Amino acid sequence: MKVDLGEKEPRTLVAGLKAFYSPEELKGKTLVILSNLEPAKLRGVKSEGMLLAADHKDEEKEIVAFLTPTKRLPPGTPINSGMRQGAKKINYKQFSSMALRIAEVVDATHVDIGGKIIEVTPHKIETGERVAVYVDGKREVGPAGIILSTGTAIPIIPEKDIPIGAKIR
Repeated sequence: MKVDLGEKEPRTLVAGLKAFYSPEELKGKTLVILSNLEPAKLRGVKSEGMLLAADHKDEEKEIVAFLTPTKRLPPGTPINSGMRQGAKKINYKQFSSMALRIAEVVDATHVDIGGKIIEVTPHKIETGERVAVYVDGKREVGPAGIILSTGTAIPIIPEKDIPIGAKIR
Protein backbone atom coordinates (compact mmCIF):
# COMPACT_ATOMS: atom_id res chain seq x y z
CA MET A 1 0.00 0.00 0.00
CA LYS A 2 1.08 3.59 -0.60
CA VAL A 3 0.81 6.12 2.25
CA ASP A 4 1.17 9.89 2.34
CA LEU A 5 3.46 11.01 5.14
CA GLY A 6 3.69 14.61 3.96
CA GLU A 7 6.93 13.92 2.10
CA LYS A 8 7.75 14.51 -1.59
CA GLU A 9 6.71 10.97 -2.53
CA PRO A 10 4.32 8.49 -0.89
CA ARG A 11 5.93 5.58 0.95
CA THR A 12 5.32 1.92 0.25
CA LEU A 13 4.28 -0.22 3.22
CA VAL A 14 3.81 -3.96 3.31
CA ALA A 15 1.28 -4.77 6.02
CA GLY A 16 -0.21 -8.12 6.98
CA LEU A 17 -3.75 -6.79 7.25
CA LYS A 18 -5.42 -8.45 4.27
CA ALA A 19 -7.45 -10.80 6.49
CA PHE A 20 -8.73 -7.87 8.58
CA TYR A 21 -9.07 -4.84 6.26
CA SER A 22 -9.67 -4.35 2.57
CA PRO A 23 -7.71 -1.61 0.76
CA GLU A 24 -10.98 0.33 0.48
CA GLU A 25 -11.45 0.30 4.27
CA LEU A 26 -8.02 1.90 4.79
CA LYS A 27 -8.22 4.44 1.96
CA GLY A 28 -8.48 7.98 3.30
CA LYS A 29 -8.00 6.92 6.93
CA THR A 30 -5.61 8.73 9.26
CA LEU A 31 -3.20 5.99 10.28
CA VAL A 32 -0.22 5.92 12.64
CA ILE A 33 2.93 4.92 10.78
CA LEU A 34 6.31 4.06 12.28
CA SER A 35 8.34 6.07 9.78
CA ASN A 36 11.82 5.68 11.28
CA LEU A 37 11.88 1.92 10.80
CA GLU A 38 14.71 0.71 8.60
CA PRO A 39 13.39 -0.34 5.17
CA ALA A 40 12.99 -4.10 4.76
CA LYS A 41 12.05 -6.38 1.89
CA LEU A 42 8.80 -8.20 2.70
CA ARG A 43 7.16 -10.57 0.24
CA GLY A 44 9.54 -9.24 -2.41
CA VAL A 45 8.55 -5.58 -1.87
CA LYS A 46 10.60 -2.88 -0.13
CA SER A 47 8.57 -1.68 2.89
CA GLU A 48 9.45 1.83 4.11
CA GLY A 49 7.68 1.89 7.46
CA MET A 50 5.06 0.09 9.51
CA LEU A 51 1.38 0.72 10.10
CA LEU A 52 0.76 0.42 13.85
CA ALA A 53 -2.15 -1.73 14.94
CA ALA A 54 -3.26 -3.47 18.11
CA ASP A 55 -4.12 -7.14 18.06
CA HIS A 56 -5.77 -9.56 20.43
CA LYS A 57 -6.44 -13.25 19.98
CA ASP A 58 -8.72 -15.39 22.12
CA GLU A 59 -10.29 -18.83 21.70
CA GLU A 60 -12.92 -17.51 19.29
CA LYS A 61 -11.21 -14.99 17.02
CA GLU A 62 -8.42 -12.53 16.38
CA ILE A 63 -9.15 -8.80 16.48
CA VAL A 64 -6.93 -6.22 14.81
CA ALA A 65 -7.48 -2.47 15.18
CA PHE A 66 -5.28 0.12 13.49
CA LEU A 67 -4.26 3.14 15.54
CA THR A 68 -5.58 6.56 14.70
CA PRO A 69 -5.71 10.02 16.30
CA THR A 70 -9.01 11.22 17.77
CA LYS A 71 -9.02 14.08 15.21
CA ARG A 72 -8.08 14.17 11.54
CA LEU A 73 -4.52 15.47 11.15
CA PRO A 74 -2.32 16.52 8.22
CA PRO A 75 -0.10 13.77 6.77
CA GLY A 76 3.25 13.53 8.54
CA THR A 77 2.07 14.92 11.89
CA PRO A 78 4.63 13.68 14.47
CA ILE A 79 3.47 11.47 17.32
CA ASN A 80 4.99 11.62 20.81
CA SER A 81 6.01 8.05 21.53
CA GLY A 82 8.79 8.62 24.01
CA MET A 83 11.40 8.63 21.25
CA ARG A 84 13.19 11.81 20.22
CA GLN A 85 11.93 13.38 17.00
CA GLY A 86 14.46 12.79 14.25
CA ALA A 87 15.90 9.82 16.11
CA LYS A 88 17.95 7.40 14.05
CA LYS A 89 16.29 4.59 12.18
CA ILE A 90 15.55 1.49 14.21
CA ASN A 91 15.24 -2.09 13.04
CA TYR A 92 12.27 -4.38 13.60
CA LYS A 93 13.97 -6.20 16.49
CA GLN A 94 14.47 -2.90 18.34
CA PHE A 95 10.87 -1.89 17.69
CA SER A 96 9.47 -5.23 18.83
CA SER A 97 11.33 -4.89 22.14
CA MET A 98 9.27 -1.76 22.94
CA ALA A 99 6.19 -2.39 25.07
CA LEU A 100 3.22 -0.71 23.39
CA ARG A 101 -0.24 -1.54 24.73
CA ILE A 102 -3.86 -0.50 24.61
CA ALA A 103 -4.80 1.00 27.98
CA GLU A 104 -7.87 2.43 29.66
CA VAL A 105 -7.58 5.84 31.30
CA VAL A 106 -8.14 5.63 35.08
CA ASP A 107 -7.46 9.30 35.93
CA ALA A 108 -5.25 12.22 34.84
CA THR A 109 -2.02 10.36 35.65
CA HIS A 110 -2.87 6.62 35.54
CA VAL A 111 -3.95 3.98 33.02
CA ASP A 112 -4.86 0.31 33.24
CA ILE A 113 -2.78 -1.80 30.82
CA GLY A 114 -4.69 -5.01 31.46
CA GLY A 115 -4.91 -5.68 35.18
CA LYS A 116 -1.98 -3.41 36.05
CA ILE A 117 -2.31 0.30 36.82
CA ILE A 118 0.69 2.40 35.81
CA GLU A 119 1.53 6.07 36.15
CA VAL A 120 1.68 8.03 32.90
CA THR A 121 2.60 11.56 31.97
CA PRO A 122 -0.27 13.92 32.90
CA HIS A 123 -3.05 14.29 30.30
CA LYS A 124 -6.60 15.59 29.87
CA ILE A 125 -8.24 12.46 28.46
CA GLU A 126 -11.57 11.28 29.82
CA THR A 127 -11.69 8.40 32.29
CA GLY A 128 -12.60 5.16 30.54
CA GLU A 129 -11.15 6.17 27.15
CA ARG A 130 -8.99 3.55 25.42
CA VAL A 131 -5.58 4.87 24.34
CA ALA A 132 -2.25 3.65 22.97
CA VAL A 133 0.54 3.68 25.57
CA TYR A 134 4.31 3.17 25.50
CA VAL A 135 5.31 1.36 28.71
CA ASP A 136 8.86 1.88 29.94
CA GLY A 137 9.37 -1.02 32.33
CA LYS A 138 12.91 0.13 33.18
CA ARG A 139 11.93 3.46 34.78
CA GLU A 140 12.46 3.58 38.52
CA VAL A 141 11.41 7.22 39.02
CA GLY A 142 8.52 9.10 37.46
CA PRO A 143 5.83 7.90 35.07
CA ALA A 144 6.23 4.39 33.67
CA GLY A 145 4.18 5.20 30.58
CA ILE A 146 3.52 7.74 27.88
CA ILE A 147 0.17 8.05 26.15
CA LEU A 148 0.88 8.28 22.43
CA SER A 149 -0.32 11.66 21.22
CA THR A 150 0.52 14.56 18.95
CA GLY A 151 2.42 17.61 20.10
CA THR A 152 -0.97 19.26 20.62
CA ALA A 153 -2.11 16.47 22.97
CA ILE A 154 -4.44 14.69 20.53
CA PRO A 155 -4.41 11.08 21.79
CA ILE A 156 -3.85 8.00 19.65
CA ILE A 157 -6.57 5.39 20.01
CA PRO A 158 -7.58 2.04 18.49
CA GLU A 159 -10.13 2.60 15.70
CA LYS A 160 -12.43 -0.10 17.09
CA ASP A 161 -13.07 -1.85 20.38
CA ILE A 162 -10.18 -4.07 21.44
CA PRO A 163 -9.38 -5.42 24.91
CA ILE A 164 -7.26 -3.48 27.38
CA GLY A 165 -3.70 -4.80 27.34
CA ALA A 166 -3.76 -5.70 23.64
CA LYS A 167 -0.29 -5.51 22.14
CA ILE A 168 0.53 -2.89 19.52
CA ARG A 169 2.69 -4.03 16.62
